[in-house]
Amino acid sequence: MKSCVDFYDDSAEEWAKEWYNNETMLPFLQKFLSLVDKKKPRILDLCCGAGYDSMRLAKLGADVVGVDLSEKSLEIARKKNPDIPFYKKDMRVPFPELGKFDGILCCGGIIHLEESELEGAFNNMAEVLKKGGYLLLVFKDGSSRKDITMYNGVEYARNSIPYTKAEILQHMEHLVFIEDLTPDDGVWKFCVYKRK
Repeated sequence: MKSCVDFYDDSAEEWAKEWYNNETMLPFLQKFLSLVDKKKPRILDLCCGAGYDSMRLAKLGADVVGVDLSEKSLEIARKKNPDIPFYKKDMRVPFPELGKFDGILCCGGIIHLEESELEGAFNNMAEVLKKGGYLLLVFKDGSSRKDITMYNGVEYARNSIPYTKAEILQHMEHLVFIEDLTPDDGVWKFCVYKRK
């Protein structure tokens, strides 16, 4: 069985094809940057995939750095966004070498973490987030966990773990909940947190 990173390497072109032309995230990114409220905020796109949200954040005036674990996704991100730096990083491992940020976008990445890994990941985010900085966290709500994904007839060990807002907060030592931007019927939650 192939890994979660293999899944994103193998499907990177499809993600790019869909999301570079899909503006679903734009209103959430605009609201997020309005909260950060800085002329050219430094934003970390954590679990950036092929760089589509990095591209939108940069177009909205942010100074963006993207990180992901999928090398194929990062190749696409670098090719499509030559002015944005992209790095191969794991959110479960501290990354202070990236410097400090006014805001962090983490879209979807935490669904691949076990609950025991959440606290460390949020601590790593808080370490690079300036005091008063904002985190826009996009995660799946619910109780239906999936451990295997089929793609082109191949099985991938790709966790898809939903969390409630309360479960997320239990693992945040340095971040406080600010606002829920989720549409009324949304299974995916768009929550904003602030660095203490």
